[in-house]
Amino acid sequence: NRANLYFAKLVTILLFAFGLVALQIVLVPLERLIAQWILPAELYRNISVFDYLKYPTVLKVLVPPYFSEFVLYYGLGITGLIALFTAILMERSYRLKGIGFILLYLAVLAGLASIPYLMGYSRYDSYFYPGEIIGACLGLIVIIAGGSLWYSLYLLRKKISV
Repeated sequence: NRANLYFAKLVTILLFAFGLVALQIVLVPLERLIAQWILPAELYRNISVFDYLKYPTVLKVLVPPYFSEFVLYYGLGITGLIALFTAILMERSYRLKGIGFILLYLAVLAGLASIPYLMGYSRYDSYFYPGEIIGACLGLIVIIAGGSLWYSLYLLRKKISV
């Protein structure tokens, strides 16, 4: 079944990404130990792994401190991956016309993705509470991912012939 292959590829990429994040978290103590060996004692400050995750580093993006941010960041990544799969299937289904459809599809996605910024996501003087904006973002993620997933499965059933 083609849908099973689609989901297998999606889950494989997601497991690989989550595995890399988990590996990075596991390697933090080893990285701290190496830094302690290399740096002189005057320049090295010993902090815990949890404090290391709190400060603004790349790990704060990989392991957000709040669950809502985790769902937002990783939901956005998963949605982007599903949208990329949909764009590839559109190109494979419609050939040259598919490129035009992809551009139209990406324009619609960009319009939908701009809604939180129009609501004031990046401003402090917004009319909406932060929880409402995050709810709108999560709703858009569900709508975009669901629509893209539905259209991808439609293309796999009806348009792709091997």
